[in-house]
Amino acid sequence: MIAGKYRLDALLGEGGMGTVWRGFNLQLEAPVALKLIRPELDQGTLARRLKQEARAVAQLGHSAIVRVFDVGDSELGHPYIVMELLNGQTLGSLLATETRLSAVRGVQLLLPVVDALVAAHAKGIIHRDLKPDNIFIAREGEELKPKLLDFGIAKLEGEPGLGQQLTQAGAVLGSPGYMSPEQARGRDDVDQRTDIWSICVVLYETLSGASPFTGTNYNSLLRSIVEDEPASLITLWAADPVLWEIVQRGLAKDVGQRFATMQELGRALAAWLMSQGVFEDVSGVSLDAKWITRQNQTAAQRASRASFAALTLSSADSGVRTADSSLGAAATVSVSSAQPVARRERTLSVRSKWIALAVLAVATGAAGLLAWSHAALVPAPAAETPSVAAQPAVPAQPRVDATSLAAAPSALPPSAAVPKSAPVVPPEPTSAKSAARQSAAPRSSKDQAKPTAGSPEHDAQRDLLAPY
Repeated sequence: MIAGKYRLDALLGEGGMGTVWRGFNLQLEAPVALKLIRPELDQGTLARRLKQEARAVAQLGHSAIVRVFDVGDSELGHPYIVMELLNGQTLGSLLATETRLSAVRGVQLLLPVVDALVAAHAKGIIHRDLKPDNIFIAREGEELKPKLLDFGIAKLEGEPGLGQQLTQAGAVLGSPGYMSPEQARGRDDVDQRTDIWSICVVLYETLSGASPFTGTNYNSLLRSIVEDEPASLITLWAADPVLWEIVQRGLAKDVGQRFATMQELGRALAAWLMSQGVFEDVSGVSLDAKWITRQNQTAAQRASRASFAALTLSSADSGVRTADSSLGAAATVSVSSAQPVARRERTLSVRSKWIALAVLAVATGAAGLLAWSHAALVPAPAAETPSVAAQPAVPAQPRVDATSLAAAPSALPPSAAVPKSAPVVPPEPTSAKSAARQSAAPRSSKDQAKPTAGSPEHDAQRDLLAPY
């Protein structure tokens, strides 16, 4: 029993400094997880570290961060922390069995964790120990919820020097394989960009099944982190050029060349997923609402804006997980580098030009009809009227439905976008009656449902439709 109300039921795991137990809160009659410090270690210093973790997590309250319920000392003076009990496995355990995930699934899985780090950095908290074993893939009912664990060596704003004190107590500040170059050099004044490095190392390993930096011992590993460049994810068949560029920027040795904030990294990853035809992360959160639209527009603008999925003719369930999904899969990814923002701009440009052409055609036809009616009412002298030879028939121009074209921007390849400087060629004028007949003619459901010829199907889209 701990503190007279927590019963320890089973050991769930243990590390170098602590153990995690499955417990039961007798007062609430609810299962919990308890983290304890090993009794043979320095209880005083590590107790401060455990309570620091509790304070850091309590400030956040993010859905992708494990919740902390209580913290205190047992009757024997041993510090403990009480957390929510999660059902699932760590990303480290998953990679041990699956080796690697596909690019789309790997990014989908880690985006909620990136969002959790955005929230942590906004509170002045730097995690400093990101690794697959500290990312838990929890299953809540039929949903998958990645959770960020272990803020034990987090750096809190307003507590300078605490990390150095913990290091002097014998604890290694961070996991060597995921340390940033500034951590490997022993610097304690690291900022949020050290987390950007570490999460990109995790992403690299998730997609490739291998660590970007290796060494035969601790010192050679740190040298590799500081000096070596990782193998390209393209040559490892783990990512396309756009995704590799994102990961490579996050792994820049110079902190000034990395993404400035975790928010920028998340937006880049979300934009890449959307370019692959995926519009939700693994938890079912809309990428457009979370990372793209909400960052660029006010609430009033968002309410009147068409969704990205509607503009690209993507189905409503594109990117949605199935209830019985699992995460393991071979790495397959399209090498398309189209960006969603550029595609929206091309879409609006093309649509506005065709609407202008349609209005011009109707106006021209109406003017022609009025002129013909006026001429028919005015009789002309027969002697002065020359014989008009029959004019050769003008071949009919192919009719383009501006409405259907505007509704299907994804059918246009990037090269088909109309440049702003290109001259606008109006269509052949038609009579008002013929124009009315054409606009009133219904299209068959087969024509409406017929897919656009030549539209490539992304490997990532086929991969997403397969069960996890």
